[in-house]
Amino acid sequence: IVPSDSETPEEVADKSEEKQILVNIIKNLEERDRLIITLYYYENLNYKEIADVLNITVSRVSQIHSKIIKEMKEKIKVEYND
Repeated sequence: IVPSDSETPEEVADKSEEKQILVNIIKNLEERDRLIITLYYYENLNYKEIADVLNITVSRVSQIHSKIIKEMKEKIKVEYND
């Protein structure tokens, strides 16, 4: 018997597709933007730590991060509308 909370093959495929879309979007970011995303989400650095690494202000890290997320959301919408 399969537990009712297990993922269906379709759900697994959807997650895999979503992950691949996200990977492709991240790969196509500019180097600095990709670094900020990597440091924040994969290395778990906060804005202050990222600012120190990049030698920019915390405010600038926040601005860039917001811009990146907005652009990524737009690209994701385009992928799902195709």
